[in-house]
Amino acid sequence: MKIANLILRILYEVIKAILMRPGAFHLQPAQLEWGNKAKKSFLEIEGIAKRVCLYEYGDGPVLLLIHGWGGCGLQLSPLIQPLMSLGYKIVLFDAPGHGESSGIGATYLEFVRALSQLAKHYSDVRGVVAHSMGGGAAIVLASQLSRPEFKTVLMAPHYDMQAEFKDWAKSSRGLGYVLDIYVRISERLFKYKLSEINPKNLLITQKGAFLLIHDVEDQASKYVNSELLHKYLPNSKILKTVGKGHNRILNDAEVLDVVKLFFVS
Repeated sequence: MKIANLILRILYEVIKAILMRPGAFHLQPAQLEWGNKAKKSFLEIEGIAKRVCLYEYGDGPVLLLIHGWGGCGLQLSPLIQPLMSLGYKIVLFDAPGHGESSGIGATYLEFVRALSQLAKHYSDVRGVVAHSMGGGAAIVLASQLSRPEFKTVLMAPHYDMQAEFKDWAKSSRGLGYVLDIYVRISERLFKYKLSEINPKNLLITQKGAFLLIHDVEDQASKYVNSELLHKYLPNSKILKTVGKGHNRILNDAEVLDVVKLFFVS
């Protein structure tokens, strides 16, 4: 069994390094400045053997901020001051295979595992703000915690990660079969089913409040994703923006004000 798991682990890491390797994220001066202000540390993520880089600011109950595929923790730095001013401790982190965290390549499961462990690492987590693919991990976390007072902000999220992964596999010439096998390897190695962490399957039982923010011109994650999430989440609000795209939405003054108000109310 140990040899079989070792072989699966090697296959998992090799395929991931070849096919699921995000490009480098180039930080802007303001983001670098926030990086210099942070209390930095590293946390070992159990099960996936990766260390993630944490950036902490302020004191108080914790809000976790998670970026999307190809991003990094400091990409969400515009949110630090508005949320810290409310008396929260803000924790950003680089997902596995991103920024200063360990790993070559990354998977959606690794985003989910990393965020879940951070929620266990901090004693008083009150909410999460997530961008893009990180939104799926945030939905999984909210489902795990199952607390009415827990608040979740999803910015440009995805609705059906399983379907989007299959569409990507089909569009990759000759790789569809390989990627299908890769999912099976991952599920066997980490003892889970992709359907169990698919956002669309975790909506109707959610207990906390959700704020969805999405631009109608977003090409990386279509606006219909937030419409579907809003339709099936029991307690959600949606803010539709125009002309802010997939990433500019993170630095928009109107958006920052709405997120801040959500955590005040």
